Amino acid sequence: MTNLLERSVYFLKQHANFLGKFKPGHRPFQHIYSTPWPGDVENAYSVLRGYLLIHGTPVSLTEVMNMLVTSDQLKSSEEIYIHGFSWLKDLRSMNENAVRRIARKFILQWIEHNKKIKIRHKDNSIAFAVMGERITNWIIFFDFFGLSADESFLKYFYTSLYEQTSFLENALKKTKDSSVLSIGLKGLILSHIATNSLKKLPPALDLFIGVCKEQLSDDGSHISGDSVIHFNLLRDVLDVRSALRSATIDGSDILTNIVSQMVPILRFTRLGDGKILSFKNSSYTQLANLHNGPSSLHIDMVLSVADIKTRQLTKAVDMGFERINSKTSQLFLNVMPRKDDFDQFYGPGTGILNFEWNHAAHRIVSRGDIVIQTTKDEWLHCQNGSDIPQVLHIDRKSKNGQYLLEADFESILKKQNTSLVKDNESYVFHHHRQLFLGDEDGDFRGQDRFLLSTHALCAVRFVLPKDISISLINSSKAHAALVRIHEKDNDALHEKFQKKTTIQKDKLWRFVCQNAEELSVHHDENTGQSALIVLARLQADKPALIKWGFRLLQS
Repeated sequence: MTNLLERSVYFLKQHANFLGKFKPGHRPFQHIYSTPWPGDVENAYSVLRGYLLIHGTPVSLTEVMNMLVTSDQLKSSEEIYIHGFSWLKDLRSMNENAVRRIARKFILQWIEHNKKIKIRHKDNSIAFAVMGERITNWIIFFDFFGLSADESFLKYFYTSLYEQTSFLENALKKTKDSSVLSIGLKGLILSHIATNSLKKLPPALDLFIGVCKEQLSDDGSHISGDSVIHFNLLRDVLDVRSALRSATIDGSDILTNIVSQMVPILRFTRLGDGKILSFKNSSYTQLANLHNGPSSLHIDMVLSVADIKTRQLTKAVDMGFERINSKTSQLFLNVMPRKDDFDQFYGPGTGILNFEWNHAAHRIVSRGDIVIQTTKDEWLHCQNGSDIPQVLHIDRKSKNGQYLLEADFESILKKQNTSLVKDNESYVFHHHRQLFLGDEDGDFRGQDRFLLSTHALCAVRFVLPKDISISLINSSKAHAALVRIHEKDNDALHEKFQKKTTIQKDKLWRFVCQNAEELSVHHDENTGQSALIVLARLQADKPALIKWGFRLLQS
């Protein structure tokens, strides 16, 4: 496995005859580092059928070609993803000549229409990260599309890569964002190794190590608190470490220290479905758009390459999350006030004590949070700051197969999208949340007690991923709903391509709540997500209690 994942550098014999055919500075690769990261074969199938899957959304290849025409202003998530070329790993997963030709066609399209690189330093720093990612992916997947390429393609390819690398070396001097710098420097380091430009390597490597350390909190989490950004940085560090080792260049030991600091957090944020927490930091959305979300297999491979043994953490203090496990479920609770821009299904949340729940191999509740709307139609959220009084107490208990995570939080809530706390727009808030997990299959319950210094509507919101449907049911004792998970053995696209059919295996849950004024069901056609909204009315300075629970009926 070690030889496969971190293979020795080999001299690219097929290109030896080309070395004298390029202008000085237009450097062919002397060494190749091939990444072990697995691709999504579903995306390779989709390309053969005429479209590319971008963050779960199909985009026609015609649109992809049109988007590759300019890299001056990258704003949409689709443009950022396409111009970063991380999807080359998906095409490589099929390893067919037809897909190689498509990959080269995309690369030539980009080169033809982006000969003059124009990036505005002040308002488009994401373009630096995109360029670093593009350089990286053109190098680490070169063995897939480049080894069988003709001389004409290689001439355009090496010329463009040299121009991008040269531009990036100068442009990064004007970039202060460590998250952007690390991605750009990764591309430069891999380029220096590939072209044997080793004199330029030490300063780039030293700077890379420095900006990676800047992005980590004491507990090894990314300063953003975003598990996807953390994963991407860890994978980048592993790419650089593996390339150094394969070229027998010093520096990998320091990177191993960074890896050993980060791996415990990756294990901590991983759920039973094999994937990681879906909590996101909106300030890092553009960087997250460079990749599709990591698959379970991808995470397995990163942990294998990292080769670090750690104990399972129950909390990450700097990241701001607590975790409890039962035999079949995992529950994460956010205990750090943070900005919350999620406003689907009612409105933006308070940004504190929201949770994520996974049962067996299924993400059931991707977001369980609180939304508060005053009688003045103000959305309230928790403000984080040294001048804001906050009291938070966390307690854990376990007995007879029951696991309790209890959080008691008291602070000030303010109007959404305001930066200052004023007496007429801030309110004293007390939230006591109890979450119970049971070893009995599918047992998850909770209760929320609120006390607010103004009249308001309060919603306990449960957001469920796609492939889960919800329907209300009549009950004389409590508000209730049925939650159904629609399972398939294979992805529908792969299934259609192979002309196979599968039998659905559904799981059925019953959801009930008490002391609520209303229970409603919502669905978003664009995202495929659904939500349960438990609505209650809060009276000023009077406590209110809402109880709710999920129980598995059919497995």
